[in-house]
This record gives sequence, C-alpha cells and structure tokens, in this order.
Amino acid sequence: MVSALLDEKIGNEQLPVGWPWRFFLFSVLIAATAAVAAFGLMFGYKPFLESNLTTQDENIKTLNKQIPAGQQDEFVRFYSQLANLDTVLKKHVFSSSLFGLLESRTNAEVMYTTMEARVPERKVVLEGMAANYAIFSQQLQAYSTSPEITGVIVNDSSAQDGKVRFRISLTIAPSVWSTHSQ
Repeated sequence: MVSALLDEKIGNEQLPVGWPWRFFLFSVLIAATAAVAAFGLMFGYKPFLESNLTTQDENIKTLNKQIPAGQQDEFVRFYSQLANLDTVLKKHVFSSSLFGLLESRTNAEVMYTTMEARVPERKVVLEGMAANYAIFSQQLQAYSTSPEITGVIVNDSSAQDGKVRFRISLTIAPSVWSTHSQ
C-alpha cells in the first residue's frame, strides 16, 4: 500500500536509456586523458629535462676547465667581500649630520676636547671648555632650544684657570642618525 501510494504521488521516474552510458564514456575519456598525460610526462618530458640537465652540467665542467682554480678562488673571495661590505654599509650609521648640528649650535667661545657618540642610546657626550659660565649657560640654552636635541644633561662643570671645564650629555633626535638604507 505504501509503495502504491508513493508511485501515485511521485510517479515512476524513468531515466533516459543513453544517459548512464554517456556518463560512463565521459568518465573513461577523462581517465584516459589523465593517464596519457602522466605517461607523457614520465616518458617524454622527464627524459627531456634530464638530457638538458646533463648538457648544462657538461657546459659548467667545460667552463670550469677554462678558468684556472686560482682565479675562481679569487673571484669567490672578492664576491664574498662585496657581499659582506654591502651588509655592513646597510647597517652603518652615518653621523655627518651630527657634526653639522654641533657646528651650527656651538658658541664661538666654546671648544670641545672630547666627543663620544653612543648610537644605540642616541647620546653624545661632550667634554670641553668655555670662556666663562655665561658663555657655558648660553651654550646650554642653544642646545636646549634645538629641535634636533631632545635632552641636555650637565655631568660636570668646574672653573679652572679662568675658564669653565665641562662634560655634558646630549640626547639626539633619531632623525639626525641616518643609515645608508634611509
């Protein structure tokens, strides 16, 4: 009774006679194409690549025989030096702008005797002499108002022989320290 009711509601669906046969033929055609492509790659393209590789290896051996071993070693050493120099220069910090900054901000009556640059900390420690404390204070003011100098610390100052001997630490803005890659 249930099957009769289903047959009545759904009806007997009949698939066309040629449809399964066409699907099977299409699947076989796809599988055959894939098999032919795989065999073609294995037995045609792979030997072609291997013969090209062998030819290139022979060309390299011939070239190696033409250039003496000493020259080859010299070339490899030279190339290695160039690669190392490139690496060093990319990381090298150029402080030329720092000297221009100090020159433009230094009072004519101030003389530096020692300069120590601490690049990772962005600090410059200066030791020097000023004509008197008024000149020294003008120098500190010039540093404090400079946008390239973000901090000024007086480490030491003392009067000696009518002049002021000092040691100061300057914190320099990152833009002053330039590298090759910038």
